[in-house]
Amino acid sequence: MINHTVNPRRMTWDDIQRNYPSQWVGLSDVQWNDPTSRDIASAVVSCTGDGNDIYLLYSQHQLDAALFTTLDNDVLTSGVNY
Repeated sequence: MINHTVNPRRMTWDDIQRNYPSQWVGLSDVQWNDPTSRDIASAVVSCTGDGNDIYLLYSQHQLDAALFTTLDNDVLTSGVNY
């Protein structure tokens, strides 16, 4: 199940982790600190939900990234377009 963000706004990665702890997030309009790494400066959270559903949207190029957040700044699993 996908939960689309009602009022999407740009947030830092720290803010995303704080607001969506331990959840799959689908990100759009990603700004990278370093485009050769997974270091996200900020992004718009387009949706949250089941990892399989989020990753499906990512694989269909409807999202820029599909990430699982944790409060300890660890990205457990991700899909990222470079």
